[in-house]
Amino acid sequence: MNEFIEIIKTFSKHLTHDIEEMIHDHSSEKIPFTDMPAIIIEHPKTKHTCQKLLENVFHTYELNLFPYFLQLETKGERSEFILQLTISSQEKTIYSYRSYEESAARRKPVSIPAPLWEELKVPFTSGVVH
Repeated sequence: MNEFIEIIKTFSKHLTHDIEEMIHDHSSEKIPFTDMPAIIIEHPKTKHTCQKLLENVFHTYELNLFPYFLQLETKGERSEFILQLTISSQEKTIYSYRSYEESAARRKPVSIPAPLWEELKVPFTSGVVH
């Protein structure tokens, strides 16, 4: 009987921990859309590629912060025009902006899961980014 009680205790501890993580994952931070490109571009783990096509410069920024993936595509010498911004996890797309779609996405803040925001804000709060 004592062994059964220990199994129940262990199970409830794991269940409590899992529920706590789920709640934490579903809480979010609201970041202004206009701040997102700088956050992605200036993050130290961001991979950047650049292409020049027909005198137009296109930039792709990819940031993999497992289990989240952020992708930003811009146009212009200094990434002046945002073509696409996607934030996704392994399970779903969290946020998606496409410049060719008519939407109010640029005016709304971007809701970012709290664990992802913790990873994104580290370079800004530690003074690494200039």
